[in-house]
Amino acid sequence: MIYNLDFVRLGIYLVPFMLRKPKTLAFLKSITKPIRTLKSNFDLYRETTLFDLQINSQVVKLEQALNHYFDNELNRIYIEDNDASVEQKYIFTEVEHKPLFLNTVYIGTPDESVGKGVDFIVYIPTDIDYKYEEYRIKAVLNKNKLAGTRYKIEQI
Repeated sequence: MIYNLDFVRLGIYLVPFMLRKPKTLAFLKSITKPIRTLKSNFDLYRETTLFDLQINSQVVKLEQALNHYFDNELNRIYIEDNDASVEQKYIFTEVEHKPLFLNTVYIGTPDESVGKGVDFIVYIPTDIDYKYEEYRIKAVLNKNKLAGTRYKIEQI
């Protein structure tokens, strides 16, 4: 790539052969130090940006990003869709005064009901300090998730 330059070598090539002495080369290294620092910062920024550009709203990519930032060695963070298989049961309101006998009805939480709650659940291991990392985890999810999707974070 064109930006992948060795500034010390470039400086040595630009100095005439007769002036290439140890003190001159040491001086050359000292004056190229700021630009070498800038280049190393640029390379780090480039790697981070290229990784961020690979992440999108796919579940696999979201898991990859979360595991990269928060659990790089063990990759224990995973995402599951919320099945939302529990439909809300409409019984009656108090104003109607029409009680209805239901044998056994399992009432779920609002997060488990159809049309309400969350679209996916992020499971995070307990040894990751969620209180400390909460805002960073939410920032990664909010940046990369599909607009309009809702999520819940649970520790396992």
